[in-house]
Amino acid sequence: MSRRHVVLSLLQGVSVTAVVMGLYALSLQVWDMAPAAAATLAFVVLVSANAVLILPSRFAQTRGGNLLRDLPVVSWWVLGGTLAALLLITQWSVLAAAFGFAVLPVWQWLAALGLGLAMVGVFQLNKWVLR
Repeated sequence: MSRRHVVLSLLQGVSVTAVVMGLYALSLQVWDMAPAAAATLAFVVLVSANAVLILPSRFAQTRGGNLLRDLPVVSWWVLGGTLAALLLITQWSVLAAAFGFAVLPVWQWLAALGLGLAMVGVFQLNKWVLR
């Protein structure tokens, strides 16, 4: 593993951590959300951001355009399974309670999912910075 790859991996991890911790703090301190709801928001962002990390990691160089092009079938299964598990764990009250989460309104859940998915832009930017 090259030095660049190690630095990029650390940068990607720090980026996700900063967004998740910032959202969690904002949820608790500014939006006055219940801890379980704030944890659910943070978890949805964390899982979705890590799932889309597959996309920019498939290519050594930063590339624009369609990151979904030529995505192997197994990657679609991984992304679909991740989304299904995330929905079950965070939106089915029995499982959510078992994990210490709160069932969120759909708009909040989708906003958190969108934030996690948008991290793909940050991941691409990180690759471009370290090119």
